[in-house]
Amino acid sequence: MNTIKKILTAFLACALLCGCHSGKKTSGIIRIGIEKDYRPFSYSDGNKYVGYDVDIAKEIASRLGYKVEFVTKTADQLLKDLDNKKIDMLANQVEPDRETDKEVRYLYSTMYKCDYGVIVTNKGENNIKLFQDIRNRKTSGVKGTYWEYLDHFNGGLMTPVENSEEALNLVSNKKVVASVTDLMTYNDYKRRHPQSDVKIALMTSLIYDFSFLMRLDQTSLNNKVSRIIMKMDRDGTMSKISKKYFEEDISKNKR
Repeated sequence: MNTIKKILTAFLACALLCGCHSGKKTSGIIRIGIEKDYRPFSYSDGNKYVGYDVDIAKEIASRLGYKVEFVTKTADQLLKDLDNKKIDMLANQVEPDRETDKEVRYLYSTMYKCDYGVIVTNKGENNIKLFQDIRNRKTSGVKGTYWEYLDHFNGGLMTPVENSEEALNLVSNKKVVASVTDLMTYNDYKRRHPQSDVKIALMTSLIYDFSFLMRLDQTSLNNKVSRIIMKMDRDGTMSKISKKYFEEDISKNKR
């Protein structure tokens, strides 16, 4: 009997050890990184987080059989947390074409939202006709987002801020010339601040797809998340959540 107990003890210890280092989730919690104040995608409402990204993430976690724990930091800090395995997944305007270098660092889920990029300027600014017109001009934006990439790619001198609200406030107050952001964020800002002195100077001709971001060692999780997103699309859940926050369905690319 003692021999059997020793064998079982050794087997369980080995199983636990292997489980901890297999790269697979063994706990009942999935940690998802979101920006703390990125309306209308993720923001706090009293003592809870709400927004399009938040609702999609909650539904995915539920269908995976996990409880969700949201980790809220700035976009660039969340990327570091993902790299360091402090979070399991990132939901923060991640566009798959962002990685233009040869070394692919992340896995991208099936897209769960799409949006246009816009350059927002003060109403009195009339010299921004092309994206390249922000070159060597003061801009504002959030580090770690796709819009930071577009800003730097076109030569903007970006002042980093914590959220899009601050970025657009700087434009409205003429502290910077422009801010590169997404159409849905701009529309939400104008709805809440109708007297703000901002306008859309330019909108991209392309509509961008956005995905959840995971590490390269999370193939199994990425496949499960992608399948759930496709099921949510087919059963109407994606459209329902989208229309809760927007006047249209941003879960589908209409190009």
